[in-house]
Amino acid sequence: MKNSLTAAEFSAVFETGRSAFVFPIKLIAAESLQVAAIKTGFSVPKRLVKKAVYRNRLKRQMRAAFQKNEIVLRETFSNFNKNFNLIFVYCDKKPEVSFSVVEEAILGNVKALVQNSKS
Repeated sequence: MKNSLTAAEFSAVFETGRSAFVFPIKLIAAESLQVAAIKTGFSVPKRLVKKAVYRNRLKRQMRAAFQKNEIVLRETFSNFNKNFNLIFVYCDKKPEVSFSVVEEAILGNVKALVQNSKS
């Protein structure tokens, strides 16, 4: 992916970021000092989803949902005149989830983060 987070950026987002949660995905976002576009990371913890096949499938679904709605999401964040680093973390023990649930959760998290930032 062209705008993936590096390991250092990933840990920095976890330390300083704000979060929003729409089941089954949690969004952690931190402002970026770089001029580059929004950078993203996707995580499915091994302690929740044991099999790698399911973890990889969930990460692919999250990436696809983000890419499908990328224009809308980037426009939402461009209203802040800031760049963000985003991490989407899957938080359910159920390994098989439909794409529509993942997509709704990603969009819902971005809307929740925007609402929290405005207030």
